[in-house]
Amino acid sequence: MEKQLQAIVTVLSLVNPLICGAMFAQIDAGQSRAIQLADATKVALAVLVILVVAALMGARVLEVFGISLQAFSIAGGGVLSWIGFTMMLGRSPQPQ
Repeated sequence: MEKQLQAIVTVLSLVNPLICGAMFAQIDAGQSRAIQLADATKVALAVLVILVVAALMGARVLEVFGISLQAFSIAGGGVLSWIGFTMMLGRSPQPQ
């Protein structure tokens, strides 16, 4: 049970539904209720499919490339840390 709870918390922290909901509301602010509902349904289904495929096939894909789950976790933590530190510094990308 503890592993399932940890997995749920991890997915919720990565997906961040509160921020995604706010962004969706901002993007679809001028649309009719029917269009907003259709867009929300499409997005929810796309995210569901991506998460289910990743959950079912992720370990097999890593195995094909010879990457252990522990190494992937460490690399993912490093990437998230780098993104977090970049956000703390407040640097924005320069337009090209």
